[in-house]
Amino acid sequence: MRVETRKAVVSNAEELVRVISKACTAAMPQVSGGTSKRKQVYWWHEGIKQQRRKCLMARSGYSRALKKEGRENLGKVQREREKYKIEKKTLNTLIQRAKEDKWRQVCEEVQNDTWGLGYQIVMGRLRGQTETISKDLEKEIVSELFLPQEKIEWRPLREEEEVTLFNQEELDRAIAKMKKKKRQEWMA
Repeated sequence: MRVETRKAVVSNAEELVRVISKACTAAMPQVSGGTSKRKQVYWWHEGIKQQRRKCLMARSGYSRALKKEGRENLGKVQREREKYKIEKKTLNTLIQRAKEDKWRQVCEEVQNDTWGLGYQIVMGRLRGQTETISKDLEKEIVSELFLPQEKIEWRPLREEEEVTLFNQEELDRAIAKMKKKKRQEWMA
């Protein structure tokens, strides 16, 4: 058992914060900039990708025809425009069908996997809306998630007061919780 003064306790706390910060930085390096790739939406598939490519090519053709032909060859511009409209409508229909099918599938999966894709979609839509929760609802949620604990009364330490870091019983309990190999290394 060690007994220390307030200065020693503060010094140890500062050292602990420094070590934990260093460990966090090593374990979770900060990402600079942003992510270069966007996350694919849950309903996306290869067929939509191919149709989107066709739609973009048709739009480019229409745009090119507008620039090159202009008013001189309205027939070609009109054909390119119609081609683009058909491709775009096909793409939108394909996307709508994919969303409906995937949503049906997600609703069925929620029954089996509560924390799966359905949960992720809902949380993604709720992100940024937390400020609208009322204080009463917030208290209710916290009381459901966290068990009530007895309140700890903290009092300020006086400069000359000695602090007991732990007692023998607490030390024995901590050693008992250690894995066998670690316990042997620590006891040696």
